[in-house]
Amino acid sequence: MAPVIITGTWVGVETLLMASVGTTPGKWLFGCYVQFSISDAYARREMKSQIWRSFKRAFRVWWEGLGCGFPLVAPILIAIAYERLAQNHESDWDFAQDCLTTHAPPGALNMATGICGLAAMLWLYGVAWHKPLADTIGKIGNTIVASMPPVTTIIPKSLSEGSDVITGVAGGIRSPDTGTSAVPPGATTAPPLDADVAAIFADRKAKVALYKADGLRSLRAGNYRRAAEQCRAWSDLELSSAEAWRCLGDALQGAGNHQEALNALRKAKQYDPTDRTIDAAIERSQKGIVGDFINRYRK
Repeated sequence: MAPVIITGTWVGVETLLMASVGTTPGKWLFGCYVQFSISDAYARREMKSQIWRSFKRAFRVWWEGLGCGFPLVAPILIAIAYERLAQNHESDWDFAQDCLTTHAPPGALNMATGICGLAAMLWLYGVAWHKPLADTIGKIGNTIVASMPPVTTIIPKSLSEGSDVITGVAGGIRSPDTGTSAVPPGATTAPPLDADVAAIFADRKAKVALYKADGLRSLRAGNYRRAAEQCRAWSDLELSSAEAWRCLGDALQGAGNHQEALNALRKAKQYDPTDRTIDAAIERSQKGIVGDFINRYRK
């Protein structure tokens, strides 16, 4: 509730500041000043009317612009308010109170004051919230550890009690008949694959080899459309293969599709950052994009 209380109590402070001097410390740092009822020449200007207008504007900023300070709601409403300001060149609360907001470049005094104030605020918050935050993190960690099931429910009883088959990592796996080590310590044995899984892997491997051979052959022959189809299918199967993405990028580049070629070549560079030839291919695609842009607008 601290953000709600802090931002809510600031409504009254902002009301008095805006009614008396037309700005707040934060606005002053950025050279912002607000004038109320700018289009009504007959609007009342006494302090009581100014305080009422300032309060309505401050309350609407707190309610609509900050979502009463709720941590999860405030960033969303701030982003929405910024989008409306960028589109309409005026915020909702300024429009409702007929306000004119002026802005000037901040001076050296404003910048120095803002930097010192921000540093002091961060230091105060760090000192004030360090211990509560550390205690909260420790409590969460203890709760997670306490909620985890005991080890005996995770490890089967036959394994936890020890058997003649498995004697630990240090001793390796021993044969139940002779007691000798069947698998040396430190050796890893891959679990046997299911027949269906093995068939899927074999089929995938065969497709990769087919697409690779056909794609590279079409690329060398100058059949860029065919090469792009085969290399795209190859890269779909081997997402982390720099060679597949390079093949796709070269094929798209040869076909004149420089933007997609650039994306594919950047993928290849991501998986093989040491290949300098990819940099040259990326540069060619970038020049091709610029050339296409010039030719399009020249026509």
